[in-house]
Amino acid sequence: MLIYVDLEHRWLETDDSDLWQQTLQNRLREKYRFEAMTGQPCLIVRYDQVHPALLDSLNITAVLVSGNHTPFEHYSVGDLAGLRGIFHRARWPTIGFCGGLQVMASTYGAPIGPIGQQPATDGSAVRIEENGFLPITVHSGHPLLSGLTEQ
Repeated sequence: MLIYVDLEHRWLETDDSDLWQQTLQNRLREKYRFEAMTGQPCLIVRYDQVHPALLDSLNITAVLVSGNHTPFEHYSVGDLAGLRGIFHRARWPTIGFCGGLQVMASTYGAPIGPIGQQPATDGSAVRIEENGFLPITVHSGHPLLSGLTEQ
């Protein structure tokens, strides 16, 4: 069984209820995609409810961590402790998407922040945003990646 950790904070529900609803719809669609890709069931669990003992009890084969829209200052250290514990145990193949990868990187002490800035048409600087998909290279096989080409 896969576990898909939903990293979105409930703050988004009050800040932008339409985006909150769209995010919930996306999580369900992503769950179904993961199941279709792997042939395994996928359980969605909120970031503040996941911890290593839960994964042990469910015999999890891989961990997927979503991205998020909520700024990280809205997350408490305690709310992310279980997820960080999973990263530290490193018992399960783990993929972090966007914010999920940022939490993983920061767990190991890597700095995170904006990609950079680019000039705007008025001469000011605009933060570079990353949205969408970028190519990846598969270096080793895992059933989660079966059927994917090397790139």
